[in-house]
Amino acid sequence: MVSNITAGEYLHRRYDGLQFFEERYLYFLEYLKQENTNLVFVVSEGLESAYLDYVFFHASQMTRLSREEMEKRTTFVWVPKTGEKVITKELLKRPDILENIRELAQQSDGAYLELFRTTPATVELSRLLDIPMYSIAEDALFVNEKIGSKKIFAEAGVQYAKGYPAFSFLEVKENLQKLKYETNQKAFLVKVNDGGGGEGIIKIFAEEVGEDIYQLIQKKLDETGDDLSFFEHSIETEGCIVEEFIDAKIVTSPSVQFEVFPDGQIINKATHDQIIFDNVIYGGVSFPAEASYRQDIIQVGEKIIKKIAEYGGIGVMAIDLLATKKTDDDQWKIWAIEINARKGGTNHTNLWTKYLTQSEYDPQRGILTCDKGDVFYRATECFVKKAELKDVTPEEFCKKLQESGLDFDHHKKSGVFVHLLSQLSYFGKFGVTVIGHSREEVAMLWQKLEKWVETLI
Repeated sequence: MVSNITAGEYLHRRYDGLQFFEERYLYFLEYLKQENTNLVFVVSEGLESAYLDYVFFHASQMTRLSREEMEKRTTFVWVPKTGEKVITKELLKRPDILENIRELAQQSDGAYLELFRTTPATVELSRLLDIPMYSIAEDALFVNEKIGSKKIFAEAGVQYAKGYPAFSFLEVKENLQKLKYETNQKAFLVKVNDGGGGEGIIKIFAEEVGEDIYQLIQKKLDETGDDLSFFEHSIETEGCIVEEFIDAKIVTSPSVQFEVFPDGQIINKATHDQIIFDNVIYGGVSFPAEASYRQDIIQVGEKIIKKIAEYGGIGVMAIDLLATKKTDDDQWKIWAIEINARKGGTNHTNLWTKYLTQSEYDPQRGILTCDKGDVFYRATECFVKKAELKDVTPEEFCKKLQESGLDFDHHKKSGVFVHLLSQLSYFGKFGVTVIGHSREEVAMLWQKLEKWVETLI
């Protein structure tokens, strides 16, 4: 597992703690339940030892393997931190580390690379190591971008937010004027092509379209504390999409997750309702998605995934959607918004939950079930962000969480599971997945966690 958290330049600049997302993939410890399976985690230096202890404790409970047995079949290859923000690019400069990985891979038959996403750098890494990637093919890289997703949506014949690509502020202005003429929408979005998590997006209202484009974008960026010159640079180098802002009386933001296997088999893995702040900022997810449109989004997502598979799409992928109603009595209308052909924020939370609860996914109901009943969860990458939490050590955090009774209980198969804890000392924030057997239990645990955090400050 090469934890290459590769994103666009814009997201790397704007998102605090992106490098700590490498922690997400420790759920692969579940694979040790398969005899003769060995894991090699290629990660940056700086992963908190206390968090590793926390993860190994829970992994031991869910796999019924001793920590000694798990450690015997698990190797961590630590990559020194340098000026590179992406671990893959650092690896390409380190033939000594590459040789170490190659030797480890040769000790087992059938080695393959698991990655956050495919990039030209990971393709080169795979070639140098002579280890195949379990990820989308190089020819399908375009599907992971906002511009490329529009092409896929059109070919799949699904309804999607209308938009046009732009590579300059002048083209942004022209596309805004075009969309204002072609649609009746009250607002539009300008999205940097390879952004994410709500970063690299500005909202422009229809009445603002005639304004000077530089002054207009500057005004929008002032609200987010972003830089005009860098925003323009990102558009000129990565491109952006200018699209209609879908509005209705009732709007939700579901997503649907699939896996495409090398033999062409496609399975639905999960549905979520995304928690979105200010209409654009990603705040987390709730599983499963609303029952009234759950099957609708699975059907729309499957059409899109089948089209991606034709281009060589393999592995885990998710589709971001909108579900809208003009009135309470209307049928849901489903809009395709973006493709995430990578192991995004819903991947690790879903799999940790599945493995911790030892549950199975029922695609007919779109829900996880275990011997304790149905499984629900709510997850976020940033449960809270407070400067005072920087003074709480990961060791202290884990110890007090376990003492509080909120930590995940393997008998009840419910509770709080922590992730992204290595960023605590840097940014005063952490991630969680709160797991229960009803939405009400999840909400109760969430509230208790909020109160518990206050005791740490």
